[in-house]
Amino acid sequence: MTYLYARSIRAFVPSLLCYLLTLTLWLQATLPARAQTPAATPTGQPTETKAPAQPSDLVSLTSGATITRELKSGEMHSYRVTLKPGEFLRATVEQRGIDVALTLYGPTEEKLLTVDLLKYLGPEPISFEAEAAGAYRLEVRAAAGTASGRYELTSKVKKAIAADRARMEAERLLVEATTEERAGAKESFEQALEKYLTAAGQWRGLDDRFWEAYALHSSARVSYILGARQQALAYWNQALALRRAVGDRMGEALTLGNLGIAYTELGEPQKALEFYNLSLPLARAVGNRANEADTLNNLGALYNMLGEQQKALEFYDQSLPLERALGNRASEANTLNNMGNVYAGLGARQKALEYYNLSLPLWRAIGNQWGAARTLGNIGKVYADAGEWQQAAKFYNESLPLWRAVGDRAGEAVMLNNIGNVYGATPGEQQKALEFYNQSLTLARAVGNRAGEAETLNNIGKVYTILGERQKALGFYNQSLLLWRAVGDRTGEALTLVNLMSLWRALDKPALAIFYGKQAVNTYQQLRSNIKDLDRELQQTYLKTVADYYHQLADLLIANQHLPEAQQVLAMLKEEEYFDFVRRDGAATDSLTTRATLNPEEAALETEYNKVADEVTLIGSQRGALLAKQERTAAEEQQLNKLEDQLATATDHFQKFLEQLQVQLGTTTAQGARVGEVKDALGMQKTLRDLGDGAVLLYTLVGADKYRVMLVTPDTEQAYENPIKGADLARKVLAFREALQNPRSDPAPRARELYGILVGPKLAQDLKQSGAKTLMWSLDGVLRYLPVAALQDAQQKYLVETYRNVIFTPASRDRLKDPVAAHWQGLGLGVSKGKDVMMADTNRRLTFVPLAGVPQELRSIIRDKTAAQTIPVATQSAANGDGIIEGRVLLDESFTKDALRTALRQQYPLVHIASHFMFQPGNEADSFLLLGGMDEQNNKLTIAELKRLSFEGVNLLTLSACETALGGEKANGVEVESFGVLAQRQGAGAVMATLWPVADVSTPLLMKEFYRLKETNAGMTKAEALRRAQVALLSGNIKPTANGNGSRGLMTDAGAATKSSFAHPFYWAPFILIGNWK
Repeated sequence: MTYLYARSIRAFVPSLLCYLLTLTLWLQATLPARAQTPAATPTGQPTETKAPAQPSDLVSLTSGATITRELKSGEMHSYRVTLKPGEFLRATVEQRGIDVALTLYGPTEEKLLTVDLLKYLGPEPISFEAEAAGAYRLEVRAAAGTASGRYELTSKVKKAIAADRARMEAERLLVEATTEERAGAKESFEQALEKYLTAAGQWRGLDDRFWEAYALHSSARVSYILGARQQALAYWNQALALRRAVGDRMGEALTLGNLGIAYTELGEPQKALEFYNLSLPLARAVGNRANEADTLNNLGALYNMLGEQQKALEFYDQSLPLERALGNRASEANTLNNMGNVYAGLGARQKALEYYNLSLPLWRAIGNQWGAARTLGNIGKVYADAGEWQQAAKFYNESLPLWRAVGDRAGEAVMLNNIGNVYGATPGEQQKALEFYNQSLTLARAVGNRAGEAETLNNIGKVYTILGERQKALGFYNQSLLLWRAVGDRTGEALTLVNLMSLWRALDKPALAIFYGKQAVNTYQQLRSNIKDLDRELQQTYLKTVADYYHQLADLLIANQHLPEAQQVLAMLKEEEYFDFVRRDGAATDSLTTRATLNPEEAALETEYNKVADEVTLIGSQRGALLAKQERTAAEEQQLNKLEDQLATATDHFQKFLEQLQVQLGTTTAQGARVGEVKDALGMQKTLRDLGDGAVLLYTLVGADKYRVMLVTPDTEQAYENPIKGADLARKVLAFREALQNPRSDPAPRARELYGILVGPKLAQDLKQSGAKTLMWSLDGVLRYLPVAALQDAQQKYLVETYRNVIFTPASRDRLKDPVAAHWQGLGLGVSKGKDVMMADTNRRLTFVPLAGVPQELRSIIRDKTAAQTIPVATQSAANGDGIIEGRVLLDESFTKDALRTALRQQYPLVHIASHFMFQPGNEADSFLLLGGMDEQNNKLTIAELKRLSFEGVNLLTLSACETALGGEKANGVEVESFGVLAQRQGAGAVMATLWPVADVSTPLLMKEFYRLKETNAGMTKAEALRRAQVALLSGNIKPTANGNGSRGLMTDAGAATKSSFAHPFYWAPFILIGNWK
C-alpha cells in the first residue's frame, strides 16, 4: 500500500513514450523485410541478389510520358527502359493510396537499386546513371496487406550531368538513412541522423525544397528518438516552413502532427492540440489515411493525458480500423498499447492486459524494439498496481535494456523510475529506490520530459515520507505539484495533492491537510465527470481506484469535527455507488458537478494557488516556444532572457505561496480543532426539527483502520469512532448475516458485538439523552448489508424494540417532508407459480419455486372486487374481504409488463410487489423481477426496463421479499441502497425492500400487520408501523398459521424454520425502509 500513489510507466498519463510512434513508425510499418535490403550505390554496381524470372508482360517506358495504372496488394508491374553508358534515368512514381517500392534491375537481371521512402501517398523517386548498355527493368511492387490503389509513373532519360549525380547521391543517403532507422538500434539511429542531415544539405544545394523538407522532417524524428527534443523541434519547424512554401500539404500535415507530439512532451498540451487540429483536416483533405489514423491516435493519447478517457477512446476507435485497413502493424500496435493505457488508468487491469498482449506480438513481429519496450513497461505497471512487484520487476527488466539499445533516454528514465518503485515497495530498500529515482530524474531533465520529472519527484517524496524525513518529502512534492500543473496532467496533480494531504495530516496540520485533500477530491470529481458517458462497468472500476481518497478526506474531516463537509464528500462517493448498475441520465450526471465546499479562507487560497500556478505555466510555455527556434533574433534572445528571469521569479513565488499556505493554515492541530457552524449542517438540522418524531441522522464511515459514525440531531453534531479495521468489520458483518439467515443459529452474540462497535455506550447514551426515536441511518460500505434493527444492546434488547430504523440516502433528502396520503389505495402485484427463466448473459435456465403464500398476502392487503378471477379458487374464501386497502390485484398471468405500465399510470399511493427477484450486481440484463407472463418477453422485468417506469404519486413501493443484497465477501453493499435511489429517482417517496430471500410463510403475516397498523392508526408513520410489525413477530404476538416452504429468491429452503415462532431475526430483520418514513 505504500506506493499506491506512486505511478510508474506513463500508462495513466501517457507521455510520448506511450504514443510517439504513431507519426514516426508508420514509416516502418509495412514490409519489414525491405529494411534488410541493401541499397546499391548510385552508379548501379550489381549486388549478388538476383531477381525472379523476367515477366513476359513488360511495358516499355517512353521518356517524358506518364503511365497511370491500378495495383493490388502484393502485385507487381514491370517496365523496360533501354539505356546507353552515361545516360541518366529519372523515374518517379506518385502513390495514390497504395504503398509501393521501386526496384531497378540491370541487363542481366541483377538488382541495382531499391527505393521505398514514402507510404501510400507522394512520390517514390529512383535516379540512375548507366555504365553498361542494355535493357533495364523497373519493378513497381505493392506492399503486401495494403489496400488496392493507383499510381502514376513518369520517366525521363537524358545525358547525365553533375546535378544528376548529386541527386543520385542525395537519394542514396535517404535510402541508407531509412535502412539504418528501420534497424532500430541506438548506433543505427545515430548513423541515420548523420545521413539525413547530410542529405538535407545536398537537397539544399540542388534547390529541391521538397526533399530538403523530407530530410529535415526525418532528422527531427530520429533526433526525437535519441532524446534531443529541442533539436527535433527546431528541425520540424524548418521542415514545416519548407513544406508550406512548396505547397506540400501531405508533408505539412505530417510535420504538424509531429510538432503536436513534441509540444505534448514539452508539457504544452494546448499548443499540441492546436497542431493536431491543423494536421487532421489536412490529412483528410489529401486522402492520407495513414496520417489521419496517426493523428487520431495522438489526439487520443493527449486526451488521456488530460484525464478525458472517454474522448481518448473515441479517437482510438476511429484510428484502429484505419490502421488495420492499411495493414499498418506498427500503428495498430501503438493504438492497442494506448487503449491499454486508458483501461489501466481506469483501473480495468485485465482489459488493459488484453490490449497490451495484442500489441506486444505485433511489435515483436516487425522487430520494433522501441514499441516492445514501451508495452513491456506498461504490462509491468499493471502488475505493480496490483501489488505484484516481482512480476512487475520482470517486465521492467525486460524493457530497460531495449530502451538503452535504441538510445531512447526518455524511455530509459521512465523505466528507471519504475524499477525505483519496485525497490520503494520493498521493506528496507528505500535507499536503493532513491538511487534509481535520481538516475531517472537526471535523464528526464536532460531530455525535457517534465511529466516524467514530475512523477519521479513525487515518488522521491514518497520515499522520504517512508523514511520519516517529512520536510524533504514536502520539498519534492511541491516541485512535483508545480510541474504537474504546468503540463496539464490532472491525474498526476491529484495524486500529489493526495500525498500532501497525507503528509500534512501526519505532521498534525489538519487545516493544510484538508485544503490539499479538497483540491484532490475536486480534481477527481472533474475526472469522473469526463467519463460520465463511458461504459457503466468502466465508471464503476475507475471509481474503485479513487474511492479511497474520498474516504481519506472524509475521515480527516470527521476527525476534525467538520461533520457536514464529511457528509458532502461521502455523498459524492455514494451518489456514484448508488448507480453502480444504473446508467446516468441528465439528472444523475448533474451530481458529478458537486465539489467539496471550500470555506471563505480556503476559497481565497485556491484562487491564489491557481493564479500563481497558471503564471508559471504561461511563462514556461512562452520560454519553450523561443527555445524551440534553431535561430533567434537579438530581440528574441533578449526576450528569452527576460522570460527566464520571470520564470525564476514566478517559480519562487509559487514556492513562497506554498510556504505562506503552511503558515496560514498550519497553525491549528487536530487536538485544537473545534466544530464550526456550517450552513449545510444547519440546513439538515432544520429538516430534522421539521420531521419531528425524535428524528436523528447517523452517518457511518468505514475506514481502512477505524470506523466512525456522526450523530446529527436537531440541535447538535457529534462524532464517535472505533479502532476496528475495515476488513475486520466486513468479516464480522458477513458472519452476522450468515447467523441471521439460519433460523437454527443464535445471532445474539454477534448482534451484541456489532452493537458495541457501531453504537457503543457513548453514542447509546447520547441517543437516549437527545430523545431520539427515529434513527435515520446513512450506511457505508458493507454496513449496507446489515439490518441495524437486529443489533442487540447490553440489556439484550434488539434495536427495533427501542427505535424506528430507516435508511437515509442523498435521493431521500428532497422527499423526506413530502406529505403522505392519510389513506391509501393500493396496487398489488405478484407471482405465485414456479417457472423457468433463461438468463441473457449465459443462456442458463433458472428455476424459481412456487410462492404459495403470495395470493393470500395480496388479498390480505388489497381489497379488489374485480380480482376474483385472478385468485385461485382454493384461496378465495380465505382471502375474500380480508384486504385492508382498496385497490387492484394483478396476479400471475395478469402481471405483465404492459399491465404494470397501465396500472402505474393510475398513480396508486401504494404499490406492493410480491415475487422473486434475481440480482446480479453490475448486470442490468440479468437483474430482474419475475413477472407472471408465459413467454420470454413477459416473464421478467429487468433493471434496465424498470428505469423506464414512472412511480410518480407512489408514497410507498414495497418489494416484498425481493432479494436486494445477496453478495460475497468482496461485495460492499452498494447495491442495497441502489433500489431505493432508483425508485425515488423514478418518483417513489419511499421503498421497502429486503436484505435476503425471506420465508414465504412469515412474510404475508408481517406485511398484513404493517398495513393494518398504518391504516387503522391515524398519523402513524410508515417507520413506526414497520417497527411494530417486526416486534409483533419477534415477541410472538404473530405466530405461524400456515404451511409455507417457499423463499422469494433463488434459495429453495425457507430456512427449515421452526413453525412455533417467528422470533428469530431471519423472519423480521431483513425488511428495510428507505426514504420518506412519515
